[in-house]
Amino acid sequence: MSDRQKTRARPNPRRAFSSSYGEILAEGVSRRTVLKGLVGSAAIAAVGQGFSTHPVQAASQSTLTFKELQRVRDTADHWPEGYGRQILVRWGDALFPDSPTFDIASLDGKAAERQFGYNNDFTQFLPLPQGSASSDRGLMVVSHEYASPFLMFPGLTDEDYREKLTDNQIRALMGCLGISVFEVEKTGRDWKIVFDSKHNRRIHMGTQMGISGPAAGDDRLKTKADPTGKTVFGTISNCNGGITPWGTMLSGEEGAMDVFAGDYKTLPNQELVERQGWDEDENDIYSVSRVDPRFKFEEEPNEWMRFDWVVEIDPFDPEAKPVKRTSLGRMTHEGAQVTVAPDGRVVVFMGDDDDFEYLYRFVTHDPWNPADRAANRDLLDNGTLSVAKFSSDGTMTWLPLVAGQGPLTAEAGFATQADVVLNTRAAADLVGATPMDAPEGFVPHHGTGKLYVAMTENEDRLAAGKGDERETVNIANPRARTRMAICSNSFRPVRRKSQTMRRTRSHGMSSCSVAIRPSQRMRRCSIPRPRHAAGLPTRTISPSIPPVVSGSPPTVRRPRALPIRCM
Repeated sequence: MSDRQKTRARPNPRRAFSSSYGEILAEGVSRRTVLKGLVGSAAIAAVGQGFSTHPVQAASQSTLTFKELQRVRDTADHWPEGYGRQILVRWGDALFPDSPTFDIASLDGKAAERQFGYNNDFTQFLPLPQGSASSDRGLMVVSHEYASPFLMFPGLTDEDYREKLTDNQIRALMGCLGISVFEVEKTGRDWKIVFDSKHNRRIHMGTQMGISGPAAGDDRLKTKADPTGKTVFGTISNCNGGITPWGTMLSGEEGAMDVFAGDYKTLPNQELVERQGWDEDENDIYSVSRVDPRFKFEEEPNEWMRFDWVVEIDPFDPEAKPVKRTSLGRMTHEGAQVTVAPDGRVVVFMGDDDDFEYLYRFVTHDPWNPADRAANRDLLDNGTLSVAKFSSDGTMTWLPLVAGQGPLTAEAGFATQADVVLNTRAAADLVGATPMDAPEGFVPHHGTGKLYVAMTENEDRLAAGKGDERETVNIANPRARTRMAICSNSFRPVRRKSQTMRRTRSHGMSSCSVAIRPSQRMRRCSIPRPRHAAGLPTRTISPSIPPVVSGSPPTVRRPRALPIRCM
């Protein structure tokens, strides 16, 4: 969640505000009963290879055997005994043989589009060849969520940089955001970038992309540059994401409102503008509209509808056009974590990273095809989008967001599925989803069948008796103005985007390093156990699962990953 988002009055205007989780649980279920029932339910929506609907006993100890680091407060980097660190790539480093040498004085858009981007969020190692278990050669896929111009360019401050940025600097900002894909290989103990790899690629705010799914071609997505409503240039605010079983990346666009300029009151459908959180006078944080007028509301009133989607990118095919999959809904996408149901259908878990927002799930209509990669190309265009609701017995139910079902009628503004995905938050309001504290990432544990969910924070969560009960602390959200994340299936609070993390980001660091113990390779699905926080409340959830059909589930080859540390 961007700092600007936190300045908004909360919660966002909505047609209906579902009962809070605390109100639901207070109907008569004791905390002890809830925990007992939830801990016992390990059958969560299809969490991948070899998953069984029978409860699995969790391992008694972590598979991560290195000695835990002591907590320290200093300016140095630290890593476990027996490990080392190598800086692999930094902002402005070359990714191609023709990449210009980084020079802040002459940096412009063309140069930035051939260099590693600024600020990292999602980071993934994909083995090469594709489908192998190699840990010595592979692709790095890294998202670049946002920039800090006053830290990047000399002579600027956080108060005056918008006015002082030159056109070349603005174009450089547009070029250094987005996604970097590049091949790496290990020689001896060191890693290096393969500059002449056919896979190396930069995706940025000017990259041509397709629009698919229910909203493709809708009048609300048509612009002067794209009268078809099926092509868009660029992706913005690329936060977390996931990898599909066929090896593509899903990147969540989070907070695109920061990049647009002008008077939001000139936009059509002000109810949608407010519900999406775009009703802010303070925007245009990069002055992009100065060099690209489509980012000004008055110039192109539909352009804003073409962002805040999930983008699918194929790292293994540099010629493949990225596609915005509108079936997955439009919201403040923190990420899109992927797993496979026992019947082979693909499940995408998504969090809407804003205060009092919701948990979402998308299940494909058809199973994926392990034998034919091309057959999965448009798999994410057809399926069911759902939102989470907590019940009084402590379980979680996924409520379908389908036009014509339940309260999502034409009279309510949901005549087609395009209406649902273009106004996902309002659809979730009407079906009675449970508001949470800025849901972020999901991690399915493929060994235990449990699903972990991080709740970032909620600075507008009030203390008991201080305001509307729906906005006050409750059993599920026990801390007012919390800055703690919550990990589900135990839901023990752990640190996430803390003040320390934000302070690190504010210093403009943008580098990737790998921490590797030569004798050990780690599986991507290995998840450290959350630290126990003495005295802090715990909770778990038990969502319903997609229907299971007969037949053996397909074998899913999960890529191995190096423990990657990004700053």
